[in-house]
Amino acid sequence: MPSPALAPGTLRATGARITQLGVQAEIEAFDTGHLWFARQLVEEGVLVDPVLVQLCMGVPWGAPDDLNTLT
Repeated sequence: MPSPALAPGTLRATGARITQLGVQAEIEAFDTGHLWFARQLVEEGVLVDPVLVQLCMGVPWGAPDDLNTLT
């Protein structure tokens, strides 16, 4: 079962607070869906560009460490 701390509603609330405080967000993306969600948060105005994204690839249960994953 996913952690409640990683539920979309919790991430939106946390992102809104980060933006409210004027902090630049950094997203750790372990799979391509995380990239999609980060972009969605920017489009919703929850996060403000620029958003730093750290790609965590080649870890168990994450995206493979292969550049074809990003194309």
